[in-house]
Amino acid sequence: MDKETYIYNHLKDFVKEAHDFTEKLEAITQWIYIEYQTNVYFCEIKGKRWSYITGRSNILYAAESYTINDNIGIVAEENNIGTENWNTLIPIIKRIISEEQLEG
Repeated sequence: MDKETYIYNHLKDFVKEAHDFTEKLEAITQWIYIEYQTNVYFCEIKGKRWSYITGRSNILYAAESYTINDNIGIVAEENNIGTENWNTLIPIIKRIISEEQLEG
């Protein structure tokens, strides 16, 4: 099993018990913290403004931010994850969020 498939399956299993979309986003933030010891949170994107949805709200400095889709972004406190891992994670997170939005 390749790395992307392993991460996708592991993360998908981690979020499946969540009841609503916000809980699923929260589960993703918890998984990232467990796997990478990095605090992240999700935001709703409204133009140039990013508004907190869920995750670690005590982030002091947003070192990294990534757009997941037109409406959702993710912010990380530190770049403990590394560029290569982010490049693997972001498409997986996009896929899971897209699937969850279609199911929800």
